[in-house]
Amino acid sequence: YYLKFLTIVVGIFGSYLGYLVSNLSISYSLLSLNLLSFISFIGSMWFMPFLSTNFISYFPLKLGYISSKSFDYGWGELLGGQGLYGFFIYLIKYMQDWYDSNFSIYLLTFIFWMFI
Repeated sequence: YYLKFLTIVVGIFGSYLGYLVSNLSISYSLLSLNLLSFISFIGSMWFMPFLSTNFISYFPLKLGYISSKSFDYGWGELLGGQGLYGFFIYLIKYMQDWYDSNFSIYLLTFIFWMFI
């Protein structure tokens, strides 16, 4: 009971505290907002994260996209998973029709021999 009530109290208290802080005019006089592009440049280690993540992660992501397109929508979907199941169902239905026709041929020949 106490932990459930504590989460509600913390949520309400945090909302009220956020409302009080947003009413203060501190955020309008910050120096970092005037120099936002310079602070962003210095804080990002001279564009090092942008260069390293763009060149390092582009090729593996592209390779994953290509393999996903070829395996997920290609032969892997046809032969694996539900594709193989559907193929077996089709094959069983075809063989069942073939066996039924063989059985009817057997009965027809049996009736034919009965008349002779």
